Amino acid sequence: MPDGVWTLDVGGLQRLSGHVWDFYPLDELKTVDPNSPPKLRALGPAKLLIVAQRWLAVFDPATRRSTKVLDAARTGPGTFDDAATGPNGTILATSGNAITGCTDGGSPASFRCVEYGYRQLGLKLFHDPQVDGGGFLVAGASPATGDERLLGFDGKAWRTVWQGGQAKLRGWPAGDGTLWLQKGNDLFRLRSNRLEPVPRQGALSGTINGVTPEKGGVLLVGTNQGLARYSPPIWQPLPMPSGVDSTAISAITIFAIE
Repeated sequence: MPDGVWTLDVGGLQRLSGHVWDFYPLDELKTVDPNSPPKLRALGPAKLLIVAQRWLAVFDPATRRSTKVLDAARTGPGTFDDAATGPNGTILATSGNAITGCTDGGSPASFRCVEYGYRQLGLKLFHDPQVDGGGFLVAGASPATGDERLLGFDGKAWRTVWQGGQAKLRGWPAGDGTLWLQKGNDLFRLRSNRLEPVPRQGALSGTINGVTPEKGGVLLVGTNQGLARYSPPIWQPLPMPSGVDSTAISAITIFAIE
């Protein structure tokens, strides 16, 4: 059972330590819109990125404090739906019909951002950005057909990773050169351009709300039936926070705290 499992809760964050959940209160999470709850993303080996509609913030577990690093008002779309952070200080944020790629110049005041949309990519309704090595994965839909397409971005060029059908696509690196791919409510391993279905048992039989990859092919999945962790080659159930309904698990991540 790993330490370092985190999830968002009302007014703060929850961390699984051993078999006990610890609560980290954050005032800024008390004022967010409950209809647009923030998302939680890993930021390097020991910090978290909190993605709210109007801002991005970095949470440091060592100090139990968060710092806002980017205001959505500084970007063209003006809001954030989701974001992912690369190992080289880059951030890729989605905002409906636009993608904003930002480079950290060393301080919150020195972010430099570039926007991509239908004109560059031929897609709209972008969603679920994820880190993939030194680049990113992000999905979008064709405005003409509604078909979903999973894109890869290496910081310079975009490529199509998988496409077809109107079921919502999401992708994550599997840590061994392959990818995890969610298509609708089904989970697959993408190998050699072929989809291998993951058995739907235990927590995985529920509706998938959040997925977070880790090194070595480890995957943490939150559903309305609970939490499951894949550590090659088996899946394991994880305990739920006391008093937290499994349907509330929508943003999860794991990492080790030194």
